Amino acid sequence: MTSWPKDGKHIRFTKLTGPVYRAICDAYTLTKIDYGEGIKWTGPDLPESMAATSLPYNERLTREQLEYSEQDQGRDPLEEIIGIAVQLGMEQGRRLAKEDLKVALELLDMSVKMVKGRLL
Repeated sequence: MTSWPKDGKHIRFTKLTGPVYRAICDAYTLTKIDYGEGIKWTGPDLPESMAATSLPYNERLTREQLEYSEQDQGRDPLEEIIGIAVQLGMEQGRRLAKEDLKVALELLDMSVKMVKGRLL
C-alpha cells in the first residue's frame, strides 16, 4: 500500500488511478465492448482549472482519443473513466474547500464587526 507524502504534497495522478483500476480488475471480470463512436459523457465538463493539462471529457471519450490513450499511453477506457472520476473528486473537493473558506471569512468578518462595535 502507498502512503500519502508526509510533507503534505500531492501524489502523481497515475498513482491515484492505477490502484483503483487494479482493484476493480481484481474484483470483477470485465469485458471491453466495442465503443463504436466513443463513450457518451453526461456528467459535468472538465473544470477550467484542469484545462491546461487534460482534454474535455466528451473529447477524451471519443473513439479516436480512446484508441490513442490505449495504444500510445497504455491506458484502456476503464482507466480513462477512473481518471475522470478522480478529476471530478478533485474539483468537488476544491469547491467544498472554497465554500468552507467563504463561510469562515464571513464568520471572521462578523466577529471583527462585533469587536469594533464594542470598542467604539
